[in-house]
Amino acid sequence: MMMVKIQKALKKPILSSLGISRTSKTPLSMFLAYKKIKAANLPLVPEVPLPEELFQIPGRKIVGLIIDPFKLNNIREERLRTYGDYMRTLTMRMSVVLKKS
Repeated sequence: MMMVKIQKALKKPILSSLGISRTSKTPLSMFLAYKKIKAANLPLVPEVPLPEELFQIPGRKIVGLIIDPFKLNNIREERLRTYGDYMRTLTMRMSVVLKKS
């Protein structure tokens, strides 16, 4: 199902952004959409091969997004901390609800 969505998405855009998580692919796509430019957002995941359709797109229509590894690590650590705080709060709330019932 996911591959079908990717195949359809790659046939329409004027620009395709490619990068790992936290490289601002989505904000870039949203900005381009605001400017009425169709864009595809393709994540790079180590275990997942690139779709064959990507190689049919002219190179001038593909933008590779990069990020400094140290900055990426800081962002991911902060997200984990935030997620951990959220999970602790959720767990505490659930235990209160369960005690009341």
